Amino acid sequence: MRQKLSSVAGNRWDFLQGFAWNHAAKITEYVLLYIFSVVVARSLGPFANGLYATLVSISQLLLTFSSVAFDLALNRFVPQFVESEAKVAYLFRQLLTVKIILLVVLCVVLFFSWNFVGAWFSLTSPAGFYLTFVIALGCLRAISSSFAALWISQLQPKMMFVVNSSSVLLQILAVQLTMTNHSDVRIVFLIVLLGSLFTTAAYIVGGRKYFRITPERIPLHRVRSFIGWLWANALVAYVYGKQGDIMLLSYFAIAKTSIGFYDVASSLSMLPGFIVAAGLSGISVSMFSRLTASQPTKVPVFWAKLSSFLTRLTIPVYCFMLVYSSNVIAFLYSGVYSAAAQLLQMFLVARIAARLFGGGENLDVLLNLNAERPAVILGIGCGAMNLALNLVLIPHLGVTGAVLGTGITTVFMDASTWFLLRRRARVPLLFKNWIQSLAVGVIPVAVVKLLVPNPTVFQLALCGLFCIFVWSWSMILRNEPYKWIVNRRQV
Repeated sequence: MRQKLSSVAGNRWDFLQGFAWNHAAKITEYVLLYIFSVVVARSLGPFANGLYATLVSISQLLLTFSSVAFDLALNRFVPQFVESEAKVAYLFRQLLTVKIILLVVLCVVLFFSWNFVGAWFSLTSPAGFYLTFVIALGCLRAISSSFAALWISQLQPKMMFVVNSSSVLLQILAVQLTMTNHSDVRIVFLIVLLGSLFTTAAYIVGGRKYFRITPERIPLHRVRSFIGWLWANALVAYVYGKQGDIMLLSYFAIAKTSIGFYDVASSLSMLPGFIVAAGLSGISVSMFSRLTASQPTKVPVFWAKLSSFLTRLTIPVYCFMLVYSSNVIAFLYSGVYSAAAQLLQMFLVARIAARLFGGGENLDVLLNLNAERPAVILGIGCGAMNLALNLVLIPHLGVTGAVLGTGITTVFMDASTWFLLRRRARVPLLFKNWIQSLAVGVIPVAVVKLLVPNPTVFQLALCGLFCIFVWSWSMILRNEPYKWIVNRRQV
């Protein structure tokens, strides 16, 4: 019994350590990237920022097609071979080789179809520069993401923390310096490429031992099946995500200025969830993989505690941004982007509703219950629904139609994965927790809104601090999110 308890505590301690480092790395990178995006948006204006967002969206397509399934496969299977570096090296090198081959094929296809792509996204000259940017950025990020997934799967993301934060910080400084000299948007593209090159080179140097170790062969049949289904899921996720919306908005010749508004609203709506759950990226898949292999009965309990904790953290922040959306946008992006406030509110309402059914943690569990096939089928259905909604709504409502389609699909997708997870693992619907979190989020925000309806920047910061104070005390008084953390020494 004592050995079993030590194993439980060890798993949770490893998870907490890995989560802490991964969260620090992700949060630091995201905050710096967000500062970078704000600096770029304020400097370029809505039109040029829309152009920048469009090209990054196309490069993200390369990253999605070539990387997501392989990176998740590392998160899923490396924990099973963590005791043998030779087996890990074999798995990593095999997946990286296939990824590079796939990247070459995708880049060749993109090169020969660029005229069509440029017409689709309304991209004019310099077409050659745009193509080079998309291919180079997509390839560099795809290669570096493999190394990041390798370290995350072993719950050792310290390398990411150092490299990513350094890279983005250098990019921010470079943009600040060049924008004071009235440089155009192509200089921003060049800075982003140099930053990605620095990150990839640092990752290769940091992970060089996996190219020196003599690999030990392992069977890859299960890995190939997993990758196949996850690759299909990645394509579907692109369709009902931000990049897919930008693609359709470009197809319907929506103005780049409006796309710039959409980009701002979408990015801001994802900010609270990312700040709270960034450290779970890859880590939760690896942790659920360990539990599924050693203590499968603990999976539903761990999911319930994790999902409950994330809901209590994210919904109050969503509520604050919903009420003060125009003030937040004006503070971060200036009044030029005021038209994005209504779009942001629509995004936030959808995310609050979807949180009733959990979020990305649902898929993390399903992947470890060998349920990737039904999960992908659900995703395909949701992708088709989002595509249909966009095709109907965008021609009449423009970017508002894109937000409506994505919001409806987000709620439906999270509800669908929860129903599937309930069938597989008998997880509960955390309705009481959702209602309590919503009440805790709404009440203090409503009070400060009545007292300070049109706050200055300083007053907005004070309102935010007051709400955080109330939310923190509500968490401490309820105390439930902390009961599942077992102190290693006590065990």
